[in-house]
Amino acid sequence: MLLQNEPGRPARLHVFVLLLAALGLLLRLYCYFCDPSIWFDEAALMLNVLDKSYSGLLGPLEYAANGPPLFLWLEKSLVGWLGDSSWTWRLPALAASCLSLILFVPVAWRVSAPEGAVWAVGLFAFSQRVLWHTVEVRPYTIDVLVAVGVMAAWLYTASWGPVKRLLLAAVLCPLLMCLSYPAVFVCSALALVLLLEIRNSRRAAVWLSYGVYLAGQALTLFWLLRGPVRFQNEGMRASGFEDAWIRQMPDWSTPAGAARWPFMALFEALRYDLHPTGGLLLICAVFGAGWVIRSRGRRLALLVFGPLAAVMAAACLHRYPCGQGRPILFLTPAACLAIGAAVPVLLRWCWDGFARSGQLLVWATPRNWGGRTAGVILASLALSPMLACLYCIAVPQPRPDGRGAAAYILSHRRCDDWVAIDSWDQLYFYRRFDPCWLCPTQRLLKGEEAQSRCWLTINTMMSNYEADEQALTGRQSWDICERKQFGPLIVLLLERRKTP
Repeated sequence: MLLQNEPGRPARLHVFVLLLAALGLLLRLYCYFCDPSIWFDEAALMLNVLDKSYSGLLGPLEYAANGPPLFLWLEKSLVGWLGDSSWTWRLPALAASCLSLILFVPVAWRVSAPEGAVWAVGLFAFSQRVLWHTVEVRPYTIDVLVAVGVMAAWLYTASWGPVKRLLLAAVLCPLLMCLSYPAVFVCSALALVLLLEIRNSRRAAVWLSYGVYLAGQALTLFWLLRGPVRFQNEGMRASGFEDAWIRQMPDWSTPAGAARWPFMALFEALRYDLHPTGGLLLICAVFGAGWVIRSRGRRLALLVFGPLAAVMAAACLHRYPCGQGRPILFLTPAACLAIGAAVPVLLRWCWDGFARSGQLLVWATPRNWGGRTAGVILASLALSPMLACLYCIAVPQPRPDGRGAAAYILSHRRCDDWVAIDSWDQLYFYRRFDPCWLCPTQRLLKGEEAQSRCWLTINTMMSNYEADEQALTGRQSWDICERKQFGPLIVLLLERRKTP
């Protein structure tokens, strides 16, 4: 169903879409310049980039870190060129997030009706998860950029010949797969779309170009699976982090759970990408996908929603997680397009009724209270992710201020003071020293260190601070001389108790 618009209305909607995109760019820049402290997965990746060579980043990584090789090389090059600072480390994530929003505007305008483009761009520009990963030293916003960029490139090159289009894909897809692991699913959907375009061609050059494209993609995938992916999976498996991914894959040992998994995977993926009410819009997203198939053609719909089918197939083979988690952030553009396409159509049905559709549901006529209530509920669910984004910016989630704690300790410590940290994510701030960071409380209790003073940091999000403090001061020979808090991170200055 194509929406009928009043004369001049699409132009006004186009201005509104650009305004939403501009606000989204401002929010991304605001989050970047807020410069939150480095933490957890960021520190793991940064330590590997600093400590390893370019070739070493292709092998096993420490601290259960993972990342595509080109992304790791990009970070290492930028740090070597611009210096070791959080501004430099997070610059690729910021650039990818802003560029993906810029490219998403024409994609949404082409895929959705004018009213649908407003909703789609609004959801994408104010996605709290995308904004969160915009200021994170991780490749997740690059995954989003790859998904949007392939859609934009396919639409932009619609007038090109098949050989030129295939050769462009043959050059770009291997690079994208080395820059973003989910690009494998995006490029697999593109391969199927290109096959549908050339299936009736009898030119040898066309099929030769397609063969070159497939060969390059297959060789790149084989190298990734046998090299960086295998080594990084071994590190995650050794650290126990792989269990979180396994829970996002179907359990074939229980038929009921396996049968329920597709619905739950889609629900959780939407709930993560469009927090907090994305999962409740699942039926709306399915309706929007159907609208795109009918109104925009199967090839464009396959390019938009094909990566979702590919990642679900990989999850069925226990090769990639599909559910509530960061690895599926690249599905956010498709979710926004589907929901954006459906919301204006469903709202019109709720407010205008089904009378024009053959009296399917008489209760939804404008005179009936039920139809208007359904419209209000639908609009509230669709607006909730945008409002939640603004709330999270106004009231940011507390995180350990490891940078502030490290600056305080390093400016107040004596030369012979011992520095102890209770989690490896703080090791980045003390990388030029040699602290004991593995279970420091236990070593203090056993008296394994000879220093008389110790600066101890305790992350209350990961440990029981009260129990550690009671154990140190109760029956052992340590006194707490100073206590300072940096968010959930507590810094203690311990001094060994003098024995009479």
